[in-house]
Amino acid sequence: MDNCTIGIFACFLALALAGVTNADEVDPGEFLRELNEKYYTNVGGGVTDFSVEVRDDRLAMYPEIGNAKVVARFYWKPARGLKILLEGLPDTAEDRAGEIRSYLEDQWLKHVLIRPYSEEFRNYQLSVDSTGGKFVVVATAVGTFNESNAERMEVVFGRGLAPEKRETAIHGGGTIEELYGTTVKDEKVFVKEIRQKFRGVPDPATGQPGDFDMTVRFEYGQVGEYYFPTRIAASAQGREMAVTFENYKVNEGFDDAIYDR
Repeated sequence: MDNCTIGIFACFLALALAGVTNADEVDPGEFLRELNEKYYTNVGGGVTDFSVEVRDDRLAMYPEIGNAKVVARFYWKPARGLKILLEGLPDTAEDRAGEIRSYLEDQWLKHVLIRPYSEEFRNYQLSVDSTGGKFVVVATAVGTFNESNAERMEVVFGRGLAPEKRETAIHGGGTIEELYGTTVKDEKVFVKEIRQKFRGVPDPATGQPGDFDMTVRFEYGQVGEYYFPTRIAASAQGREMAVTFENYKVNEGFDDAIYDR
């Protein structure tokens, strides 16, 4: 793309954000680059290592853990990946330690490492339209389904590219509707709340489809020049469960022998 074309697209994008009402098709690649400029990421910005203590209320759902106070210590380096050490794990739960580590990594590493927003649409074919100062992204899965098993997503971004609403069709049946609340820190957008409606989505425990609503809230703290989550709480059916992230150490280094434990 030459400089003239880039300039034309930049002018168009500015006009769209200002409130153009006609629907127009937008280049998906340019749109994703604009999203990545707007949203905060702590990946690729100089984080060479981190460690953090993670406490997850949901671990109490494992019968072998019950009321035991388990602390998961995350250690991460780009070249080595994540290592999780579990402290306070009852002897009765040792046989499930690997499963528990996998659960913790799958659930929380993606939140600690705040990746570029475009990662949301990896492995999807996109179409993007703008109208009335808003953008509508339709994402259709290609190849292997991602961890959420989303077959198709439609996401509405408002002025300033803040996400407003997402509707997701799940492979095998069911839908998820999500409404977003955002905040801005240092001129970058963070998601602070997601209100979700699950309809006909299979329960991970029983496999049976069901309907329920959930609200997820995110809190962030600053560690040096970087932001990381400090608390994520999910409320559903009158009950709240939370995970906390404490005692971050960023770019302080740790011995690679941790990976052998």
